[in-house]
Amino acid sequence: MDDMVTAMATMMAGHPATLVTVGETNLWEAELAPSYTVTEWLSAANPDYRRLMLTIASNCDLPVEAGEALSNRFHLSEFFVSMGSEGKSIDRVDARGLGAAYLLEGIGVSLRSEDRWYDIRIQLKHLWLAENGQEKTADVEVFNLSESSQAERLSDLLIERSRQGLRGVPAALAEKKGDCFPHLTFGRDVDSQLDEIPRCILRVVIGKLITLDHASRTWRRNLAMAFPDLPKCNPESEQTMQQFGDQRRFRDPNGEVTEYKRHTMVGSAYRIHLRVIDNPRGIEIGYIGRHLDTKRHH
Repeated sequence: MDDMVTAMATMMAGHPATLVTVGETNLWEAELAPSYTVTEWLSAANPDYRRLMLTIASNCDLPVEAGEALSNRFHLSEFFVSMGSEGKSIDRVDARGLGAAYLLEGIGVSLRSEDRWYDIRIQLKHLWLAENGQEKTADVEVFNLSESSQAERLSDLLIERSRQGLRGVPAALAEKKGDCFPHLTFGRDVDSQLDEIPRCILRVVIGKLITLDHASRTWRRNLAMAFPDLPKCNPESEQTMQQFGDQRRFRDPNGEVTEYKRHTMVGSAYRIHLRVIDNPRGIEIGYIGRHLDTKRHH
């Protein structure tokens, strides 16, 4: 259980989260081993683990933030896992907790009571009642966490899922940029800048941000690197900064106006301007938009 709490803490880092318990099983009465419940673990747990578990746990079906529509959809649904072996009947196991995670586009957390709950990706059967009264069914997949070693892989899967959704609706970039590019930070002017960019160019911007996010992640993890590897990303010339430096001043995440002296090309007519921050290591995006004036281009 200590390892699971560590896993949840890793996944929650920097993100608010609630542990949602659903179905008939009471979380605190769940058995971690024969005659050894979560409550008994809690009473003997390290104070830090106990405090974390109590902070994120709540005994409710869905968080209030889910909204009425999603809550209604959940209560009109069934979720189960079908398990069985050749020659034996199918064991239909209720999985409402994982179903909640699926609807919330989150991660299920499973006690490792059986092998079936070890997997990072679990296939569910989803049955629900449509508005017209017709019964519907679909096979769906949910991400599942059962030990701390899975946290990094799950983080990558969540990022990729967010990016797949973004490719289908690039106009959602401003809203979803934090989830899709967690290793980048963005200045306060970026959202309004994105509103002015054509849809076809947004798709190219997304590709560039993926490259920059990867560069930032690699640099953060490899302390031997003195500077991030930024392909096709160039500093502005001294002449350009002297003549047009004011055009490269934008608000950072804290609202302070600062210069973004490096840029990467987005086609021939658009640019992403950024700065590299040494402590803590990171790449900050200050401008996404049309090519700014330079000594050669104005």
